[in-house]
Amino acid sequence: MFGPVWKDVAKMEYVKAYYVTKGVKYILDEGRDDMAHNFAVFANYFEQTIGVANKTQPEVIPAKLAELLNGDMNTLVKYFRQHIPCNCLDEKYKEVKSITKLGFCCYSECPIPNRTVERKKMLYCTQCRVANYCSRECQVAHWPDHKDGCLKYMEKKAKLPKSPVR
Repeated sequence: MFGPVWKDVAKMEYVKAYYVTKGVKYILDEGRDDMAHNFAVFANYFEQTIGVANKTQPEVIPAKLAELLNGDMNTLVKYFRQHIPCNCLDEKYKEVKSITKLGFCCYSECPIPNRTVERKKMLYCTQCRVANYCSRECQVAHWPDHKDGCLKYMEKKAKLPKSPVR
């Protein structure tokens, strides 16, 4: 049923637009923020898959998906605002922009509840800049699990066509 979608970037764009539209609707019309988080994840998954197909990113980054699923309303509304042509989320964004932005620690054994921490306090892997951590301790503890994926990601990234400098 979905086979043709994965082989056609235009169809993936259409599916992404559907998920964005539904997510915005859940925020505005129904106040179903939980569903909006889910639709943001689906939209971002398609967005990243399109990036892989277009060779603008090496692979889908699960940390971005986790941040949308577990993130704060500021992050959620900002994501949708960046993906719609209208200004229908402007009022909602004014309401939520003062909410502290949260990030998601990539270490599965992180001791912090829900593995969420204020984003500006997070540490990022200095190689891939994809994995993020709440503390140096989590970063060091996760390195044995992260190392192979990090190196493979960097190899794939190095093979991508270079973007023109603006």
